[in-house]
Amino acid sequence: MLEVETWGVRPLPVSELQGLGPQERAARRREFEADLDPLTGRRPEGSGTVYVTSDGSACSAGLDPAGAETVLVLADSVRRVAARLVDTALGGALVYLCVVAPAGLVALSGADESDGMALLCFLAAVVVWFGYGAYCLTKWGATPGKRLMGLRVVRMWSDGALPPHWACAFAREWPQAVFLLIPGVNVVLAAIRLWHVLRDRPYHHSLFDRRGLSVVVRAPMR
Repeated sequence: MLEVETWGVRPLPVSELQGLGPQERAARRREFEADLDPLTGRRPEGSGTVYVTSDGSACSAGLDPAGAETVLVLADSVRRVAARLVDTALGGALVYLCVVAPAGLVALSGADESDGMALLCFLAAVVVWFGYGAYCLTKWGATPGKRLMGLRVVRMWSDGALPPHWACAFAREWPQAVFLLIPGVNVVLAAIRLWHVLRDRPYHHSLFDRRGLSVVVRAPMR
């Protein structure tokens, strides 16, 4: 059973996995992640939130939106994909201005190029991309792309009043920052992410949402 605090759902305690075999650990993690489903998961005690789809066709299992303290509308795939395209363009522009352009000036100055310099540029690009997403999420609860599309990231089963904390932002943005900057891998990652979003109908949750104990929603109904 999930436990919820003011900042959102608590991560799976490591103590619950101690003494378990590999298969038992995997089963416990699957059970934990199943409760992170905003439509079919079990709402934790202490939470008064109900999630509904954008078309109103489904809501959190066994819960009545009319009697909920907070009703949050789940983001649809069209808005999520559009927001990602905007953020990819903005993140790429930041990486170019902060990393690629300065590196090009260094190369033009006649400095020796090396594998060490290439690695340094890659790490700097990861930090810039991660910082762009993580800062925006913790500051406003949304990146510019999500804000443009009327979306925001909230802590799972919370009332949606507070933006994600840094642990949530790290879990969501760090893997994306690393893999999206690796040629070839970024294409595979984008395909996997799109598959997750489209498969998890009708609310289009992604793997990064679960890892960050978060959910992407539109404006609250009330």
